[in-house]
Amino acid sequence: MLACFATASSTASKNDLITPLQPRSDYVEYGDTLHERLDNWSPPDIDGDGAPDFKVVQIAGWGINTLSSISYTEKSREVDCTSVDPNSTPQTLCTEKYLDPQPRFTFDGDGTVVLPSAVAMGEESNDEKGVETWYVDAFNYGESLNLVREHAEILEIDELRVLIKNQITKFNNNIEYIYSDPSNLIYTKPYMRLAIHSPVDIEVFSKNVDRIGKRVLLDGGEWYDKEVANSYYEEFGEGKYVGFPVNGESYTVNLTGTASGTFSFELMQEENHKVTMEKTYTNIPVGVGTRATLAFGDIQDVFKLQIDIDGDGVVDRSVYPDEEKTLVTYNNLIDELRKLTSPLKISLILKANLAKHFDEKGKTKQADLLLNNFAKTLTTLSSNKTPKKWRVSEEDAKSILSIVSKLREKYEY
Repeated sequence: MLACFATASSTASKNDLITPLQPRSDYVEYGDTLHERLDNWSPPDIDGDGAPDFKVVQIAGWGINTLSSISYTEKSREVDCTSVDPNSTPQTLCTEKYLDPQPRFTFDGDGTVVLPSAVAMGEESNDEKGVETWYVDAFNYGESLNLVREHAEILEIDELRVLIKNQITKFNNNIEYIYSDPSNLIYTKPYMRLAIHSPVDIEVFSKNVDRIGKRVLLDGGEWYDKEVANSYYEEFGEGKYVGFPVNGESYTVNLTGTASGTFSFELMQEENHKVTMEKTYTNIPVGVGTRATLAFGDIQDVFKLQIDIDGDGVVDRSVYPDEEKTLVTYNNLIDELRKLTSPLKISLILKANLAKHFDEKGKTKQADLLLNNFAKTLTTLSSNKTPKKWRVSEEDAKSILSIVSKLREKYEY
């Protein structure tokens, strides 16, 4: 796919994410042969009784953001014209196209190994092959203790060592954070992902002054601070990427300019592995020493990016998001309604399905009117005047009404 941008090279640097690397054919053949052997491997049956002579236990870590892929997007940026054409007028800006490598992270991993690789012998236990599979919920373990246990430290999880001990002593009992069924691996709280494109450095502080960001050491080396549990900081190409759980806690994002040009800043919030909101600031002018600050508790609070252009400590301007995408569907609404305990939830689901039908048929006015009526009904059901048997909790009503409000934003007539 990248052939149109660059010629494949056999000498590209390991840090070069733009130049396509030409692989050695003998390495490719060796890899194919190795994977074929691994795919067909099973524990040996030495005595020939038809059953494996020993058991294999595979353990996979889950819940730590793990790089799953890198996608490439063509983007434009404004740069000093002299970097494009040395003969141009200094301190004037020109538009330059470039390839932006964007990492994709997944919770299905331990920070290094993604689940499909960790459970290559099967996602579920297989007695016939003598394989037993277990999953370690490193995310919720880390949340409970405010620490991170990634791939290299996974054996520091006490519950995992108990599992290993039980395997040796043949003792079976339920262990917290350890599951044999991957469907038990659930994280439904909001998670924030930030992406900043050079020339800007980024650091994030929690209200407890826990830091996420890059630190330059005295010997010139680099260290990535990830003091917030289940957070990450990564750099790819000219982009810097940060992620952390929101959990109702307030955070402050600090940006510092490292060169003249413009930068783009993207924020994305996920819930239950689905993107629920995005905000973007694009082509913001920046110079060396420029500082910008953003404070928020969750993405609904994100509005003003306060910019101190010359770094003198005085805010010179405020920038608002230039784009908001509300990624909410009727299916999200119906899923939330199904969780209600009120006997009237069936009636609410029917109304939501009818509004969805109108929406799919292009009858937006009818859909909007029905949602408006739906919101009034739900508000009444959450009132203390409604008998407890039929009542919808105030918290559930607030969450559902937020979805309804977002659905109605697209209707204009």
